[in-house]
Amino acid sequence: MQKLLIYNKGYSDTGKSRALKAVFFRLVAEHGKLIQVKRLLHGSLDFCNTKDLGVIFTYRGILVGLESEGDPKGTYHEKALTEFKKDSCEIVICACHTKGETINILKEHWMPDGEYIPAACPHFVLPTKSVIKASPEEIYRRISENYADSVIALIDMWIDSVCQYNAKEHQERLRNMKPEWD
Repeated sequence: MQKLLIYNKGYSDTGKSRALKAVFFRLVAEHGKLIQVKRLLHGSLDFCNTKDLGVIFTYRGILVGLESEGDPKGTYHEKALTEFKKDSCEIVICACHTKGETINILKEHWMPDGEYIPAACPHFVLPTKSVIKASPEEIYRRISENYADSVIALIDMWIDSVCQYNAKEHQERLRNMKPEWD
């Protein structure tokens, strides 16, 4: 089965990490029963945490890896991507810059072999006039929320299409999921 690589590509300090963390916390808030954290690579599962987040979790029975750090001199990006491949994550969501080391890692090690289908999903949207009157913090919050909605919709469409073709296998996965408290 082909896998999905969603990468949030953008310039430095434009809110990529914040937008990716919003994806995870939106999933937890709205679909908590469908989320099982398998491994926290770094960061915190506290919504108020401002540090980067690296986590492997299941959503609707599909293994997902999410890494919010996308800085070329960062300590987590490449390590997390290695862990995602090692754990056979079926969906990987990560940040990267528009050029340089982080996008090159994706181009050289993730896109050529055809195992993952790349989906560039930049997070910046032009604000409406009503948003422009808001504080910079409010603008970032709204952009992150819009990004989270878009990525979750993409993930749901991907899972629905995969499940349509692999219905028996997917039903077995869902049956084997254990509640987090077990």
